[in-house]
Amino acid sequence: MAICPESIEEFLHLVPNLLEDEGWQICHECPAGKLLKQSCPWGGHLVKLSCQNIPVSNLGERSPLFVRPEARNRMLPELNEERYEVVKQLGAGEALIMRNGDVYTRFFKLCNVFFSLKHKDDASLAFLFPTGNEIVHNVVRHNYVEIGDSVLFGRNHTRTYTGFAHARRQKEPGLVSISLTLTARTVANWVSVPFQSVITSARALMDWYVNRPGMEEMRRLDEQFYVVLTIHSWPRGRPFLPVLDTAEDIEDVTTIDAGRRQGLASWGRYHPRMVGSSSFALSEYLMLFLQKLGEHVDMYQSLEGKELQHYQCVVPQHEWQRVKDRFYTAYNLQKSAYRRANGGQAAPGMSEHAEPRFRTDRGLRLPQLYRPVLTPRAPALVVHNTFLELEEPEDLGTGDFERTRSRSASPRSFHNKLVLAI
Repeated sequence: MAICPESIEEFLHLVPNLLEDEGWQICHECPAGKLLKQSCPWGGHLVKLSCQNIPVSNLGERSPLFVRPEARNRMLPELNEERYEVVKQLGAGEALIMRNGDVYTRFFKLCNVFFSLKHKDDASLAFLFPTGNEIVHNVVRHNYVEIGDSVLFGRNHTRTYTGFAHARRQKEPGLVSISLTLTARTVANWVSVPFQSVITSARALMDWYVNRPGMEEMRRLDEQFYVVLTIHSWPRGRPFLPVLDTAEDIEDVTTIDAGRRQGLASWGRYHPRMVGSSSFALSEYLMLFLQKLGEHVDMYQSLEGKELQHYQCVVPQHEWQRVKDRFYTAYNLQKSAYRRANGGQAAPGMSEHAEPRFRTDRGLRLPQLYRPVLTPRAPALVVHNTFLELEEPEDLGTGDFERTRSRSASPRSFHNKLVLAI
């Protein structure tokens, strides 16, 4: 059995048809959208709610459909209906967040009715979907899987449910299609008509999510959230760092008089082992550089799930604006020390707002997703005239080929369960 995915890449790897309808069973279809299901590789079922023609107000040509956690965290308090708060930033577009589930209550209550029963004979409800405060692992990607798309991966900290949302622009400007895939223990085997209430509620939630107050400003903030930094022109070795303590294990310290007033007279060459790495990464170098200036700034070596070239990194724009003047003052001294140590006029330069360049020699690694399982012997193929017959192995049994027995819920049973969602 597969292990529950930890990332967008793992989810798509385990469910290759996640963004397609092929291979899914359509449980119900109505004007609001459709509900589909299929078995889940790590147990239970996957339920997909797919809605078309959702209008998005004032959607710019390059505006993201979903907003990164760090951009949402800077929304005005009076517009923060979810009481959304980043608890811990894990990377560009990835964070642990605290939110209040009240705005999702009606939809999640319906999910708890239809998708939370432990098995077909269990009349009790095990509430898997949250309706209150919770911590969620959120990941948002732009231009993924195609240019203009947005995806959102969410998982609560107890791992009782996992969700994957995908938004894509339609041909008509201002309209998008959104699908939301959730893990579920089971799918209620009742008459299909009540599923319409789940689809209608999901569509209303999707509409609110992309059009809620403040979204236009949040999208604009998200577009400009990160600055791409690039280091270049370092033909004579890696750049230098301030040496603040003579006890630091740095060879060949270079001293420049120009830095004495700022306490930055001594400089030494940076080595990746100073941060526990084996190769140069700009994000690690700059964070250590700023740390020696007394500043803590998070910088990232990946963007939109892709690893940047070693000579680039990204930094939140508001953080960069806070420290850039102090950084450049010190960095110009670094260039002086570099020239004195190496001779000549060449020294590593720094530029902003370049186009991100991604590594093509490797992608983000996927961990071992599957546990070893025994592979049954392939059945023998026997040909008789124009017919094909399969020899049935003795140890195969009926298993998944057994027809599912359906049963309808009594009016009273159905009413008792549905009333919880109203």
